[in-house]
Amino acid sequence: MIIKKRFYFLRHGETTHNAQSIEVGGEVDSPLTEKGKEQARQVAPIIDALKLGSICHSPLSRAKDTMELATCGHACKRFEVSLLKEGHVDVCYRLMDLGRTLKPCAIVRQFLDEITVGINEALMVESPTLIISHGCFFNGICYLLDIDRPEWFLDNCELVEFTPDAAGNFQARSLYIPR
Repeated sequence: MIIKKRFYFLRHGETTHNAQSIEVGGEVDSPLTEKGKEQARQVAPIIDALKLGSICHSPLSRAKDTMELATCGHACKRFEVSLLKEGHVDVCYRLMDLGRTLKPCAIVRQFLDEITVGINEALMVESPTLIISHGCFFNGICYLLDIDRPEWFLDNCELVEFTPDAAGNFQARSLYIPR
């Protein structure tokens, strides 16, 4: 179960693999493109306006570089969380196909368990937390929190706020979608 705290999620900026429509996922890293760097700089004023307690990011360089560019105006603590990692491509596709009525297979269940541990680790630090991670990780959060998104896609550098309501059910809303 994910800790019931408000948090923000930012997907990394566009990478060379994104620009070339290469889907590799997992621990294969790909640097930000100039467009990806610009996306991170463009979301920075929105992030600057948030009253963040901490920033947690994936260990992959695309997330670290996005963090540096998008949060340079924040003096709050920053943490690298190893389980904020990207899922392997086959896990991501299986997760997208899962829907709400099917039970996840073992490999997807393992990824969802890792997401739960990773996000809870991020939410244990000073709140509210900004999590900078990956698209498949975001899809897993939505699945775990039972948040219905019409399309299982998050733009590069899209910023989303997750807030638990009085009953403990999370709501999500986009705060920024890049142009």
